[in-house]
Amino acid sequence: MEAGQYGNVFVKRTDGTIWGWGDNSYGQMFDPFTSPGPNYPAAGAPRLAPAEIPALWEAIDVYAGMYGSSYALMPDGTFWAWGHNFFGQLGDGTRTTRLNLIPVGVAAQS
Repeated sequence: MEAGQYGNVFVKRTDGTIWGWGDNSYGQMFDPFTSPGPNYPAAGAPRLAPAEIPALWEAIDVYAGMYGSSYALMPDGTFWAWGHNFFGQLGDGTRTTRLNLIPVGVAAQS
């Protein structure tokens, strides 16, 4: 289990799937059923019950970072990130919030 500072939680189940719940204001849950609003700046409302996160189907492990950022380790050894990026914590050379997985350590393309 991994809990983030903003209240998002990830769990890897024994079947290998990644489940999550909690804060989704910066896209932590990849939840397509919510939309931005005044209280949810980037992605949407919190996920109130655990649900599978299909975008992370092959992740070995998931880490809930600080300030709404999240990270996943993949089987090939690559590390991916998504979520809030105001402080550049996603490692893509920008301060742009990412709602999709991006590789860590690879500069953003213009």
